[in-house]
Amino acid sequence: MWLGLLIGLSGCGQGGGKHGGQTEAKAKAMISAKLEVIRQAGQPMTLAEMKAWYPEPPAGENAAPLYAEAFAALVPAEAKSPSFLAENQAALARLHKAAAKSQCRYPLDLGEVFVKAPHLGKLKTCAQLLGREAVADAGKGRADLAAQSLSDGLRLARSLEQEPLLISQLVRMACDSITQSSLEEALSLRAFPEEQLVGLQAALREEERTVEPSLARAFATERWSLVRLFQMPAQEYEELIRSAGANCPLPPPGELEGYRKSAAFKADLNLCLDQFSNWIAVASAPFPACLEAAGQWAPEAAAQVGEAKTKGYYISALMSPAALNHGLERAADCVGKLRAAEAGLAVERYRLASSYALPDSLSQVVPKYLSAVPEDPYDGKPLRYKKLSPKGYVVYAIGRNRQEDGGTPRPDGGKADGPYGLSFAVRR
Repeated sequence: MWLGLLIGLSGCGQGGGKHGGQTEAKAKAMISAKLEVIRQAGQPMTLAEMKAWYPEPPAGENAAPLYAEAFAALVPAEAKSPSFLAENQAALARLHKAAAKSQCRYPLDLGEVFVKAPHLGKLKTCAQLLGREAVADAGKGRADLAAQSLSDGLRLARSLEQEPLLISQLVRMACDSITQSSLEEALSLRAFPEEQLVGLQAALREEERTVEPSLARAFATERWSLVRLFQMPAQEYEELIRSAGANCPLPPPGELEGYRKSAAFKADLNLCLDQFSNWIAVASAPFPACLEAAGQWAPEAAAQVGEAKTKGYYISALMSPAALNHGLERAADCVGKLRAAEAGLAVERYRLASSYALPDSLSQVVPKYLSAVPEDPYDGKPLRYKKLSPKGYVVYAIGRNRQEDGGTPRPDGGKADGPYGLSFAVRR
């Protein structure tokens, strides 16, 4: 179904670059029709629609002010330093308090062309802080406190769920990876009771199910931002060009009005809308269908962008299909690791009820501890599982190289497309 939709949209994209021989009225009509489809889908095409798409939570329900207090209280230190936890107790107290809130909207000014998001620079440090606290508590035998810190780490990442920026979703995925690794380390130190395992499973499942929809949402915002460049008032555009500097690829202010009135502009905008419609449709498909569709369409998308550059199309020439595809792969990595962790907790629950014996396969934890074995986001097969020792095991997805690697974890600094899996290993 999704591939058929992709092919249909791709056909529109090919037409989008050939408006030179069409009448101006027809080109305008095509643009208007596409903008209306976007609005009917509930996606923004104006600043007012963008602000309505990311509204402020009701008074008292927004976690962002509490997170801001935690960010301000952070004491810089290396995450593995003994002083990291000791010096950041004030920040931790605020992080736990913020995690109790159900909604979050950081103070973004969506009216800015280059939206400032200073909070993003603090989130990964806070995820590391909560993860270190969880590992320390697990080592002390306080599984209840460790589980709370890990759950709050997932809530921290989830605070970006509705934030409609691609960079925000990439930071969110990085925070999820930190929490998953901390959970792996904590469980390797200490078995968690059933209550904590059930709660963490639910938190992992909730986070995993919202990663891909949030990515599609970010792609929709990227489209709005790009189109907005060529809809903004002349004075605002002039200020943008001045701030961008000499290497800015956009047309100078004196040429903008003429370009807006040209047939090339209408062809450019049509192509841009088609390209993004393709990407949003792809990103809205489940794994691994979205990755397969992206791989099939990426060469054509790159060729269209290359052709746009030769024709002097300013908007679509700014698009980067490779960057969008990279976003999908990052999401697949995140989803694969979260699913592996959820399945790993099912293994933990099984052995709690089985005198600490490990299951021989993940099928033994279904349906009592897991409704079904989660799918590998890269090939759609059930996640792999193997015992590492009488007390150790690994659950894993195959990763970007699409090769069976036995769940070998990616080392620090290792390439994402190398011979590594998306693993969750407990060695006790």
